Amino acid sequence: MLERAAEAGRVVVTSDVSTMVGAANARLARNLPMPGVIVVPQGLAVGRAIDDLTLIAEAGRPEELNLRIVYLPL
Repeated sequence: MLERAAEAGRVVVTSDVSTMVGAANARLARNLPMPGVIVVPQGLAVGRAIDDLTLIAEAGRPEELNLRIVYLPL
């Protein structure tokens, strides 16, 4: 999934901490493109997740997430 996201220039939003974070770190270690991963923990309140994702979408630029793993809550 991260390879396809990188090809499309898309940031990945996931709650799959165990798999996606490891895969993202592996891409970073191999110097492969990764437009960013936003990790939303499963226990995070939906309203808080929406607020944080909205803030990222409205105040940030996708390139600011390039090669980064961001954990919510902010």
